[in-house]
Amino acid sequence: MRKVLGIVIFLITLTACNDGDLIDLSFDFEDEFTINECGQLIFYKINDAQNESLALSLSGISLESLFAFDEVLNQVQDTIIIERNINGTTNRLNYRVYNGTVTGNDLFCNPIPPANVSVRSEEDTPTGTVIITIIARDDDNDGIPAEFEDVNGNGNLFDDDSDNDGIPNFLDVDDDGDNVLTRDELTPNTLNTDPRINPLDTDGDGIPDYLDIDDDGDGALTRDEENILQDENPRNDITEPGGLPDYLNPNVSTSVPAVAFRPHAVVRTYTIKVQVNNVQFSFLNQTILDFGENVSTVTVQKFPVFN
Repeated sequence: MRKVLGIVIFLITLTACNDGDLIDLSFDFEDEFTINECGQLIFYKINDAQNESLALSLSGISLESLFAFDEVLNQVQDTIIIERNINGTTNRLNYRVYNGTVTGNDLFCNPIPPANVSVRSEEDTPTGTVIITIIARDDDNDGIPAEFEDVNGNGNLFDDDSDNDGIPNFLDVDDDGDNVLTRDELTPNTLNTDPRINPLDTDGDGIPDYLDIDDDGDGALTRDEENILQDENPRNDITEPGGLPDYLNPNVSTSVPAVAFRPHAVVRTYTIKVQVNNVQFSFLNQTILDFGENVSTVTVQKFPVFN
């Protein structure tokens, strides 16, 4: 979906880097922007259809600083806000129109574009305030939305740790610590919905499997029912040929004590949003210019405490 940042199409004479010819402008860019670091931090977007670019270059900010969150977030979602003033030198917002197709970082990491690229026209806004908002959010992607993992119902997701492994349920891929992933203890109709509605409860004891340490109610802990392979995965231990895994089979209650939890990893999503206020191009005065956003993800390793 394209987002029109300014006036869609019109003709105007630009004096910077051109000979006074009329230039066809569109100023029409996608919502998403690209980030690059080459001496300066540069946010840019290119409209290939119109051979134009919009680039925001900032000094005194590193790419690393955009992701300077603690290993463990203090809230379900943490936010960093950075502000800079455009001054036309170290901090610039630049719009260019090119003759021919344009691509890539080389357009912005050098004061002079590559030899095969001709700048037909360009202009900087002399003023503006840049507001960068970086939002970090962790998610265990276990099939249960975070808002439904407040087991004690007090509104604090950080004090709900069903298996006492040091990782709250909303960041725990195995909420009950039975070495069967929470996602694998849900039915298709409860995946990514309210797990309290028709939860999978193999032994019918009123405790859903994803919070039940003995899923089949045979007296042997699910995590200990690894009679074939001791690999922290009870799902692949099937004693009865053609039968259910032992942890779901009440006819099999032999066990081998578990000694560790499965490795945990959560996905951290970084959403970077950029807004520029009080933009003044010769062809556009805009109080609030939504530059767009950039979304990236990394995997964060969690280390459950075995108990």
